[in-house]
Amino acid sequence: MITTSRAKRIAPGAAALALFLMAFLGVRHERQRMAPKAAEVPSAAPLSVEVGYERLARVLEFPAEIRPWIDAEIRSTVAGLVLERLVEPGTRVKKGDPILKLEETKARNALDAAMARHTEASLSLVETERLSKTGAVGETALEAAWAEVRESRQQLDRAREVLAAHTVRSPISGIVTLLDVESGDSVEENQLAGEVSDLEKLRVFVNVPEAVLGFFKPGEKIPLRLSPSGRVLAGAEVQFRSSAPDPKTGRFKIEAILDNESRLVSSNTQGLVEIETEVFPEGPVVPAKAVRFSKNGTQVLLEEKGKAVPVPVKLGPEINGFLPVLEGLEAGERVFIGDAS
Repeated sequence: MITTSRAKRIAPGAAALALFLMAFLGVRHERQRMAPKAAEVPSAAPLSVEVGYERLARVLEFPAEIRPWIDAEIRSTVAGLVLERLVEPGTRVKKGDPILKLEETKARNALDAAMARHTEASLSLVETERLSKTGAVGETALEAAWAEVRESRQQLDRAREVLAAHTVRSPISGIVTLLDVESGDSVEENQLAGEVSDLEKLRVFVNVPEAVLGFFKPGEKIPLRLSPSGRVLAGAEVQFRSSAPDPKTGRFKIEAILDNESRLVSSNTQGLVEIETEVFPEGPVVPAKAVRFSKNGTQVLLEEKGKAVPVPVKLGPEINGFLPVLEGLEAGERVFIGDAS
């Protein structure tokens, strides 16, 4: 009885342990079975590109400074109050066109006084000449009357100039590029009020190394690209080329003239002079990444029915990531980039 009772007590515990082990092992088995395998990364397929057909050129760029052919200052030769600004910056003017109008009351009063004095002196001269003929006055009185007329005439002319100066005029024909006064401002004698620029022609300045000096020959035109618009102009004609380099920069100064009758270019503009130092006419070109260099020479992998076929080629120098094909390929054929084995 004792043995039977003990077995009965052990049996439930063993059964529970067996169920726990089965569940535990089942979970582990399920986890192992469900764990995904690491994804395999497919190797990249070789890339083929078409042999192009274009012109290649090695271009060197040099900063250029563009200035007006003539710059003239607008200055007031008298002091006064600005009553009216007659033009705005950007206005095209002719030589002598009015730019500013100054208050002129004092100048007009001075002109009236000078006119009155000269009129009186002239009448006095007439009377003195009449008396001189009769002997009533001598030569001294006549000379004094003439001196008064001459002096009063000089004062009258000066008064007229001062009055005229109260209208500030353009010193040259061109474009008003600067006007730094407004109505109501006071200006001093000889004060700078603005600038007028002759833009029919522009001066182009560029500094270049000796290695490219031969591309800047007097009388020849150089291509010019404006900054920042990027617009390319017909070209500026080289007028001057320095014979010695600048001692600080080691570069040679070039000065050219740009026709600008249509006023397409404003004053004081920056640009780029572009020089083609090496040119290959239109023909087959390949990207540099497609070229292979080996002991057997220069080759590309030509695509034929999906396969890579080594082909020897003769190429020019690399220009902007491409090489001109001199022999061995035709435009339209396809070559591999990278490893096509």
